[in-house]
Amino acid sequence: MLQVPAGYGRGVRLGALFTMWIAAPWALLVFPLAIIVQNVTGAGPYHPLDAAGLEQAGKFPAMIMLEHAFDGFWHFAFFLPLLAVTVAIARRWPARAALLFFLAAASLLFGWAKTLIAIYTVLPVGAHYMAADAAGKAAILATGTSYDGLYTGLQSMDTYPIVLAFILVALLPAESGLSRWIRGLGWVLAVTLGVPFDDLLGLSLPVFFLVGIVVLPAFFILLGRWLIRVPISSP
Repeated sequence: MLQVPAGYGRGVRLGALFTMWIAAPWALLVFPLAIIVQNVTGAGPYHPLDAAGLEQAGKFPAMIMLEHAFDGFWHFAFFLPLLAVTVAIARRWPARAALLFFLAAASLLFGWAKTLIAIYTVLPVGAHYMAADAAGKAAILATGTSYDGLYTGLQSMDTYPIVLAFILVALLPAESGLSRWIRGLGWVLAVTLGVPFDDLLGLSLPVFFLVGIVVLPAFFILLGRWLIRVPISSP
């Protein structure tokens, strides 16, 4: 029978509340953030470091700092719910719990590496671009291309561990009491966030990615409710 160890019951309950009341709505903040960045800077968020992206970084450093800090803290919105699930299942399925913790921690580490590299790279490169002459701007554009490749690689490295974590949660045994809704939404998230349908289909808007973002709050709310229902063992 699935039970939370007595000494960890309060932590799992706090993790459940965080999952429902912070992680779930945090995911939807990406939409107002994108609108604000677009309206203020004239370019979309997380813009590649081409000429438009470098001008955005040089003219609006505070907005660039805000969007990358948001992305960094978003990884905590993934890590803490998965940590709560890890604790909840650790006694019954220790191997699954260890793998889930590894995936969540890997995503958090790669995600914050990406965030810090972005903050410490984009802002100074953007400032240098705005102050450079035509020849200097051409050289900085080459630097921006290299940065885009590094950023894309780190983006994949923080995304795929989370995708695997969603699959692992969806595949928890029936004894866990996990609902079909949670399992189904876990698979939807794994597919929409893990498979680059938008690139494969040549879509100008990240439609499938946005579907995943919209589904994410429902997944977190249901997951938090499940965590609250997991019984706590006697001391």
